[in-house]
Amino acid sequence: MEINITLLWQIVVLLLLFVWLSKVLFAPMLAVFEERERRIDGAKREAAQLESEAQNKMEEVQRRVEESMALARSELSNLKNEGLLIQRKMIDDAKHSAKAKMDQASKELRVEMDRTRKDLRVHVQELAHEVLSKVLNPNGDASSKSSQSKMEVSGA
Repeated sequence: MEINITLLWQIVVLLLLFVWLSKVLFAPMLAVFEERERRIDGAKREAAQLESEAQNKMEEVQRRVEESMALARSELSNLKNEGLLIQRKMIDDAKHSAKAKMDQASKELRVEMDRTRKDLRVHVQELAHEVLSKVLNPNGDASSKSSQSKMEVSGA
């Protein structure tokens, strides 16, 4: 096999082309690829970090919601108890007021009944005298006998 100068020139040109392409084409392309990988890795790390922060914030929000719910349940329970106490007090006050009104009405009724009984006794005596006078004196001489019958009725 013969090595001639053309082959050597082709090898030199090929080597020069390889060096030149590696500086002009391959190196920038490798740099672009590396930059792309670096950005992708950075974006992945940033996404993971943001996801972690979001998860932490979600847990914090959930904890606060649970605390708020517990506080709300506690407040609701306190308000219910307070409402029941107010309700009981109002019912007791109403019972006492109703009892006082009933006692007052009962006293007034007793007084009215006593007055009515006294009035009825007076009217009963008057009616008894009148009936007695008419029975004893059917002709109309009621003046002499009515005084006598009044004495008898009041004595009786």
